Amino acid sequence: MPKEIKSDLRKYQRAEVGPIWKQEVSSGVGVTSIAARTFKSGNTVKAGAVITLKAGGSNKKLSGGATAAELVRPAEFGTTRRDKSTKYYRTSPNGTRHTVTRRTSRQLPNRRRGGYVIYPAAGRSTKRIVSLSVQTVTRRIYDSIEGG
Repeated sequence: MPKEIKSDLRKYQRAEVGPIWKQEVSSGVGVTSIAARTFKSGNTVKAGAVITLKAGGSNKKLSGGATAAELVRPAEFGTTRRDKSTKYYRTSPNGTRHTVTRRTSRQLPNRRRGGYVIYPAAGRSTKRIVSLSVQTVTRRIYDSIEGG
């Protein structure tokens, strides 16, 4: 492909694909409570011959101490360990040691192979992005034929 067409394609991708991707991700953010915090920021598009869509790539720490990038997989696909418990020992303020049992994965949604936010957003946005790329290339080729 000629350099000018590649340049135009990347320019249109950056200008048009980014808002499409961010809109689709934000439409699914309210599905689960953890998704709202994980996918709120860090949604980017890398333009080029192969478009790369990224979501939840922020490295800013959330209130629990984890980053959004660390929670992307459990927030997107959930867990099968929702009702499993974790036991550990703790020392109370008066110095006695006792066992604590917690459900540490309770805040995660149930396991879903198709995902909750990103996979559905990618499915909806891919059609729009491919259509935009084809239109851009076609328009650029047509303009170069008409102008030359």
